Amino acid sequence: MTRPLTAGPMVELSDATLVVFVSDVHMGGDPGADLFESHDELAALFVELGAHPGPVELVLAGDIFDLLRVGEIPPGEDRASVTLARPEYAALVEAWRSFAAGQDRRVVYLPGNHDVEVWWNPDVQRTLQRAGLVHEFSLTYGARYRSAPDRLIFSEHGNQLDESNARKDYDDPSESPLGDHVVTDLIRPISPRAHLTRGIPLRDLSNVHPLALVPEWLAGRLFYLLLGRVVTYVLLPLLATVAVAYALVYVVATARGEIPDAAVVDAVFATIGLLVAVLLVAFVLAFAVLRRLLHRSIEFIAPHLAGINEEMASLERVQQLKDLNALLPNRSDVTYRDLDVFVWGHSHAPSLTLVEHRQDDIGIAASCGCWLRQLHPIRAHFGAPPVFLSRFVLTHVRVVRSPNGLRAELWEHVRHANQRLMWIERLAVLGRLSPMTDPVGPRVMSTATIPAETPKNR
Repeated sequence: MTRPLTAGPMVELSDATLVVFVSDVHMGGDPGADLFESHDELAALFVELGAHPGPVELVLAGDIFDLLRVGEIPPGEDRASVTLARPEYAALVEAWRSFAAGQDRRVVYLPGNHDVEVWWNPDVQRTLQRAGLVHEFSLTYGARYRSAPDRLIFSEHGNQLDESNARKDYDDPSESPLGDHVVTDLIRPISPRAHLTRGIPLRDLSNVHPLALVPEWLAGRLFYLLLGRVVTYVLLPLLATVAVAYALVYVVATARGEIPDAAVVDAVFATIGLLVAVLLVAFVLAFAVLRRLLHRSIEFIAPHLAGINEEMASLERVQQLKDLNALLPNRSDVTYRDLDVFVWGHSHAPSLTLVEHRQDDIGIAASCGCWLRQLHPIRAHFGAPPVFLSRFVLTHVRVVRSPNGLRAELWEHVRHANQRLMWIERLAVLGRLSPMTDPVGPRVMSTATIPAETPKNR
């Protein structure tokens, strides 16, 4: 194990080395509280990297395990060992182990806010090393290619850019940022409770992206749930009853040679229309009130949820720190201005962008994204509440030495998600569901390249 010192050495890479950054897998958790659903896809990535013809540096940039979601553990075990022992992870762990055992393969583990115990708990470190999964533990990762010694590639998890999840001392197990308490005292206890009500699984709270939209998701889900029940159990039976009653009146009147009064017919349909209008207005008002209450209730915990303030770890925040020449929180000998390729995680929002600081001084800012299923809103018809669709976000970042300089690539593994929608939600977004035409598997989302040489006026 290595712990970075103030002037610790950087890794020197051969030009043939591929550097891969993976973060926010969130493996593990108490039953019903775990988020990870993409075992096969991550295993496939490890297999692919194992077959790469040159050296590979695999940087696990935090929150690979979600140790905050693991409660009580049996004697003699630790949170990593009980996670690795889960049968659904067997193939994934074997692929991970096979990669780590390969020639010219190195796995560096950086702690995140959900798996900081990997840093301060020697039992967890021994578990991962004895399993043959990790070669080195570090708070940060810094590297340079031999042929581009002035270009710094750097990575940390990114929680230090998020005030509610930043840590002052990674060696202190008693330090507990407020974000930790939100997970351990709020999310972990309620997630295993399958549903707030039928159709609203509480475990999906953590899948809403961004988390600031949790009130919209809850209010909209309740709106469509109640509206669906009213339509099914009130409106349809009422319409059926009225239709049957009118049919009987018509049959009896016809049998007597009478013609039903048109005014009576108009009154019946007017009554039905008025009832439907009143119910719709009531639902709209109820939705507005509920959404307001949920927004107010979440205002307290909103700043303390990892990812809800993802803009704090976004391109704009990185640019601001680069302009201020701020020191890195986990490495006091490096400033943000020194970074040429900066890779982080934490926000669950994949991105790859060229950052311009001064003339001819450009760098690359990349967010690894995550390996999770997310719920994203789409606009519904007639101004109805948004409907949240499932989407798998399975992304990672690669850095290679190319003939043109340093190239960063944002990759994703395409996996189509089944939509868990109520029939009335499907009706609300009819015609707006995108067809699943993308081929399943890995692909490059975007690339960015910077010259191998840094400008002289840096």
